Amino acid sequence: MKEKDSAKTNESEKYWTQAEVANHFRISENCVRNWRNRGLFSYFRAPGSVRVLYLKDEILEFGGKHTTPRNGGDRSPSKPSKGKPGISSNRDWRV
Repeated sequence: MKEKDSAKTNESEKYWTQAEVANHFRISENCVRNWRNRGLFSYFRAPGSVRVLYLKDEILEFGGKHTTPRNGGDRSPSKPSKGKPGISSNRDWRV
């Protein structure tokens, strides 16, 4: 009996609902629906059902290709200048 329960758990972990995809990317469910309609990833819907399921692996792969980590990702941080701002040219500036 435990083997059947673990098979059901493994099967359900392969798919995400629309709400789970939205939570993963921190976007609205409508945005996920728009992406689906544009064909950015595949989905499964049982005949006669309104529930839409997405392959978890495909969603994670999509996120890896089309998103970047916050604050620019793996770029080296730039050091802020510590000096006072200077005048860029010797022009006579009038206010």
